Amino acid sequence: MHIGFAQADLRETNDRLGIVTQAWSPLGHGTVLGDPVLTRIAQRHDKTPAQIALRWLTQRGVMPVVKSRNPGRMAENLAAVGFDLSADDLASLDALEQGRSSFGLDPRTFETVPQAAGLNP
Repeated sequence: MHIGFAQADLRETNDRLGIVTQAWSPLGHGTVLGDPVLTRIAQRHDKTPAQIALRWLTQRGVMPVVKSRNPGRMAENLAAVGFDLSADDLASLDALEQGRSSFGLDPRTFETVPQAAGLNP
């Protein structure tokens, strides 16, 4: 789960059942971080695109599972708290939905799906 693959239906079902949704690869293997909308929002908040992507998830009630070996990126990821995205920011980020996993497989069926422009498996 990431900005380009938000899985709103799954999150809604999990919320209704009291299940906390986890986002594995919450940065979409970096495929979404260069998006101009995300970049503009990051600049406005004086944050990185990754911090905005992580904050979008947490404000949507999702627990991101982030992996990094880089201490600087670890600190950056932890700093994705302490600020809120506006309703307009959230709506703009929601609109980045591509319906495609960054892994190239649909996790509901494990079938290969065509990649959207700009997304790599």
